[in-house]
Amino acid sequence: MPAPIADIPEIGRSRFGLGPDASVSTGRASPAPAPPSAEAIRAASILTPAVRVVPAAYAVDALPTRAASAAELTALRQPISTWVDSFIAMLERRRHPQAGVDPELDLRSMFTDTRLSMVVVRSLASGSIFGEPTLTGAGWSLDGAVMRAWDSPAYADVTVNAVDHGATDLPLRWLLRLQPMGSWFRVMDLREPTTGAWVIGTGPRYSALELETEMGGAVAWYLNSESYSSFRPTSNAMRAADAPFFRARGAAIDELNRQYAADAFRERYFENVNGSIERFEPAWFGGDGIVTLTITGRVVETRNNGTKATTSFSQRLKFLRTPDSWTAVDAQNDDGSWASGGNLALAEVARPHG
Repeated sequence: MPAPIADIPEIGRSRFGLGPDASVSTGRASPAPAPPSAEAIRAASILTPAVRVVPAAYAVDALPTRAASAAELTALRQPISTWVDSFIAMLERRRHPQAGVDPELDLRSMFTDTRLSMVVVRSLASGSIFGEPTLTGAGWSLDGAVMRAWDSPAYADVTVNAVDHGATDLPLRWLLRLQPMGSWFRVMDLREPTTGAWVIGTGPRYSALELETEMGGAVAWYLNSESYSSFRPTSNAMRAADAPFFRARGAAIDELNRQYAADAFRERYFENVNGSIERFEPAWFGGDGIVTLTITGRVVETRNNGTKATTSFSQRLKFLRTPDSWTAVDAQNDDGSWASGGNLALAEVARPHG
């Protein structure tokens, strides 16, 4: 009579032999890893300081914009043509949803505001007992574009024509304002066909509340690059452009790396950090632009003998704000000059990466 399965050793239950690196299971679960110690948690948390945002009135000085040149319009035509095809296909997919695809998410990816998407959707023909109409494109035109001060398009105006084929064909025309989002576009406004007015308009699409809320995280991340502990003994500066500020900041952080490696300090972090915006230079009404701010606080360095050296600081910084990020582009030196020397390299910094 064969032995019960439980009596057969684990290694004997298979006809396949074990390799030289194999291990035999004991059937017991691995012990849970020990939770991190309080010291380990502290070493990680001190790297990113809490930033207290101090609301303050700030100056707004708009950067100049200009109409796109013929060559710039030509460069926009191919990506917009691809987008228009996707736009028509997206509207058609709403009538015939694909398994696993959320049509509302599909719609939101094409528009910045639900008011605009509802106008477009409601302009489509309704289905009937004969079935759903079929939407096809009927041509489009690029009516113009506006460029930012660093020569990237802020928005483009296009006219999209389509036909809803049903029992009776329904011609459609949408006058759209498109906002570039990396290599893609989203509808940010619709033009009234009779009056020529824009539904949402050109009022500022940013606010002090948004800028100040975003600023806290941007400053914390900036100071994180200058902070050290046993959790992260080396740091790196983001070199978004080959320009004076980025070279100077990279060299300064490389020097801090050398000091840490030479045991000049075992911790370096920031505390009591406050920040206020003093100037915003919008590149256009959408909210991209240069934010000048002042941060104050204390930098703490813990020596290897356990003593701490605390130094108060005040620093003026400039950040480039784009739809998806804040990037530091300048810092004021102790003598009042700016590290960039006036070259903020905005075109290179703002260029989509990845």
